[in-house]
Amino acid sequence: MDLPSLPLPDLASLHFLNALPETITAALVSAVATIGLIAGFSGRLRSRPAAAADEETAALEFLIDGASVKPLTSGARRVMEALAPGSTRLAALGRHFTTDCPNLAGDLETLVLHGTPFRHHCLRGDGSALEFAGEPRGGAARLSIRPASEDAQALREVRVALTRANEEAEFLRGVLDRAPLLAWSHGPDGQVAWTNAPYRDRFGSVATGLPDERIPDAFGHTIEEVPLTARGIGSGSRRRVAVPGHDEAAPAWFEVSRAGGPGGESLGFALEAGEIVAAEATLRRFVETLTETFAHLPIGLAVFDKNRRLGLFNPALTDLVKIDAVWLAGRPSLRDFLERLRETRQMPEQKDFASWRRKLSELEKGAREGTYEENWVLPSGKIFRVTGRPHPQGALAFLFEDISTTIMLERKYRCELELSQATLDRLTEAVVVFDASGTLAFVNSAFERLWQLDPMTRLHAPGIAEMVTLWAERSGPSPVWARIAEFATAGGARASWTDEVVTGDGRRIGVLVAPLPDTSALVVFEDRPAAARPADRPVALMDDGLADLALDLLRLPAEVALQKLMSAIPGAPSAGAFQALSSAAQGLREGLARADDLRAARAGLAESPAGPFPGLTAALGRRSLSLAVPPDAADWPAELRRAAFSLSLAAADLAEPGGTVELALAADGRALSASVAVVTSGRSDGPGVALARRLAEAGGGALSVNRSGGGVTLAVTLPAAEEPAVRRRA
Repeated sequence: MDLPSLPLPDLASLHFLNALPETITAALVSAVATIGLIAGFSGRLRSRPAAAADEETAALEFLIDGASVKPLTSGARRVMEALAPGSTRLAALGRHFTTDCPNLAGDLETLVLHGTPFRHHCLRGDGSALEFAGEPRGGAARLSIRPASEDAQALREVRVALTRANEEAEFLRGVLDRAPLLAWSHGPDGQVAWTNAPYRDRFGSVATGLPDERIPDAFGHTIEEVPLTARGIGSGSRRRVAVPGHDEAAPAWFEVSRAGGPGGESLGFALEAGEIVAAEATLRRFVETLTETFAHLPIGLAVFDKNRRLGLFNPALTDLVKIDAVWLAGRPSLRDFLERLRETRQMPEQKDFASWRRKLSELEKGAREGTYEENWVLPSGKIFRVTGRPHPQGALAFLFEDISTTIMLERKYRCELELSQATLDRLTEAVVVFDASGTLAFVNSAFERLWQLDPMTRLHAPGIAEMVTLWAERSGPSPVWARIAEFATAGGARASWTDEVVTGDGRRIGVLVAPLPDTSALVVFEDRPAAARPADRPVALMDDGLADLALDLLRLPAEVALQKLMSAIPGAPSAGAFQALSSAAQGLREGLARADDLRAARAGLAESPAGPFPGLTAALGRRSLSLAVPPDAADWPAELRRAAFSLSLAAADLAEPGGTVELALAADGRALSASVAVVTSGRSDGPGVALARRLAEAGGGALSVNRSGGGVTLAVTLPAAEEPAVRRRA
């Protein structure tokens, strides 16, 4: 064995070794030999892995002849030795490299059968690349497997990256074609460079008219455009545009977004916005309708959003609370709004600040729950009805309504009712009123005392049938009760009538039944003593207070009508209208004067009981007229006395001042006739004559007017009764 050369220090060391004894020299030689063996063996060990590495990086060459495979290099032999047994060597070789190159088995089969060469670069698991090359050689084939060069490996990586980029581009193109939006891009020259499928489907038919097969720019020319706020920084511009529709259809609306690139190119997206535009138009019309409606409401409206800021108010609010609309347009908070109301004295005054703050909390809480409703009595005397109601999404709405006039009318109406009740309670006659349906509406205190009934304390007022039954039980059967029941439930025109009933204890009760203007029925009962007056004298069912009340109720509307007629006379459009208005005014004036005469006649009757017509004598005396009557006029029948009374008042309207009204009576067994003669200035008609004629016709008779010379004679003829026409005093 050759010993490796050892570096000795110098020649002096060799001389030193020669001088040592033989034993020491032998030991030293043995040690040096041992060291040389170890060094040589370790060098061999270091050289074997390097050789193995060289073999692995070297090419593997195989010769393929049919199904047999012959290795041509040492590396190829080691691969063949490592193949699994049990199959052909060619199939085993293909399976051995399947992990590194999945398509090798198929390429080998094509090479052997058809002689098709191939060359592939396959990537291994550790990141290195192998080059697989197969080519035919005569009747056989040659397979070479070697590590790929750096250029080949770079080319392989580029191809893989390109394949992946193409796949990704195809995927993204498919995504954009299936996206529910329109997408396109513009080149630096401003022309459309690319579009997705929805864009082409919608606007592709227009492209045939463009030169060079260019893609149409559908959003280059728009009918209408509305700028929109960008969604974020760097998101590009947004706008809503209307483009022409196909075949003169309605314009189509789109929401368009565009983002520019560094090279002058741009990318655009469009979403259909037709439904949004229609919804916004509908909402706008609805808001306009609400705004116009709220603008004409007499009720003030204030709507606060969920942050309690004023979001909506109408003009009526500014008129009611006297707050400037400019200040309200600044969207004050709810507390600022209420504080402003307190400063302008448009809400009730509070005693202290703590109660004021508590009032605000209660108001907001009640409005949020929908239970706030209160009448505010302002220091000025006005009364506001304030209502709070919740709205969706946390908003609150307040309604301010001025109910001052309504409250005043209610108070006035209540006072009038109380006054009427008090007035009727002072009457001695029992008064009861039934409404149009026959339900009891009112009774006075005299009614409760007379019949010992208190029907108004019941929850549901009794009807006419129940009241008639109660009256019949306390007075006995009488046709009067049936007539009252029929009168109270009858509609249309009805005439007043009087009658008399007798109670169970023998009292005589006078009954007066009369209609009221609202189709209600008035029933008056008078407790009449048996010897109060002669049986042949007319029964007076109303005392002085009730008579005065009736005259006042008639006088008030008559005076109002007279004032209106007098104010309308100067503006009469024609002479006929002027004459008609003047006549009507004169008739009302005379009617009012006649009412005063009736009141004076009643007063004269009470003051001067002497004479057949003392009240009539006093009334005519106020007009400077005297009355001449037969001495037996006091015994005339009641109907004839009323006719004579009306004739005298009618004659007083026609007579000259200072004249005399002469009454006369005639009877022929079949009729009674009362006549009056006066000297007149030429008039023969008037309201008094018309009233006398109606009274005569109501009694079944007639009125005649005869002129002779300078006088007028008025005569009323009534049918005679079965009893003697004139009852003389005993």
